[in-house]
Amino acid sequence: MSYREERDALRARVDKLEGELGDTREALALGDSKRRPERRTKANLLLGGPTRLSVQRAIEGSLDEEAFETLVVELHDELGEVGRIERVGSLRTWSTQGRSNRIVEVTCREEENGIRIVANESFRQYAGGLFGGVVGGVGGGGLGLVVPAAFGLGLSGPLTMLAAVLWVMLVFVIMRAYYAKLTRTREDQLNRLLDRVQDKLTARLPATERELRIDGAGGEAAAEAEMEAEMEAEGEAAELPSRGRSQGR
Repeated sequence: MSYREERDALRARVDKLEGELGDTREALALGDSKRRPERRTKANLLLGGPTRLSVQRAIEGSLDEEAFETLVVELHDELGEVGRIERVGSLRTWSTQGRSNRIVEVTCREEENGIRIVANESFRQYAGGLFGGVVGGVGGGGLGLVVPAAFGLGLSGPLTMLAAVLWVMLVFVIMRAYYAKLTRTREDQLNRLLDRVQDKLTARLPATERELRIDGAGGEAAAEAEMEAEMEAEGEAAELPSRGRSQGR
C-alpha cells in the first residue's frame, strides 16, 4: 500500500470515529435531558410565583400495578397522605384529600415508549388567602398603628398618607418574596419526587435494557473517552509516514 493510500485510509478511519463520537455525545445529551427537570413554571409577575405548578417525567417501562404502587408509596412518604385514586381506562390519577393543606394531582398514562407522569399543584386558594387575607389584614390593620404614629411624629397629612401607602407596600413585598420562595421550594420537591420514582421504575427494567437506556450513560462516557484516545492514536499513526519521508529526505 502506498503512502497516499495509507494516509487516505487512516483519514477515513478518523472521520468515521468522529462521526461515532458525535452520535455518542448526542445519546448522552438525550439521556441527560430525560433526567433534567423541566424549566421552571412561569411566575405571575404580580405575585412573584406561579399559581399552578406542573412537572413531568417520561419513563421507560409499562404502567402496571407495581409501577403505580411505587408512585403512590413515594407520594405518601413525601406528602403524608394516602390520597384518592381514580382510574379512567389506562389513565390513573392520585390526588390529595386536604389533610396536608395542599392541592396536588398526579396523573399517569401509558404512551408508546413508556410512561408519562405529570404532577400538578394549584396555589390559587393559597395565593388568595395570602395576599387577600394577610396583606389586607396586616397591611390594612396595621394602618391603625402607622397613622397615629405618623401624626405623633408631627408628619403632615400628605406624608401620613405616604407612610400608610409605604406600609401596605412593605407588607405586600414581604408576602410576595415569601410566596416566590414557597413555590420554588414546592416545585423542587415535586421534581425530586419524580426523580425518585424514575430511578425506582428504571431499576425494574431488565439489566441489559437498563444499561442501554439509563446506566449505559456511564458506559457511553467511557466509550467516548476510549474513542477519543483511539482517534488521537490514529492521528499520530497518520503522521508517522510523513515524518519518515521527511527524515529520509
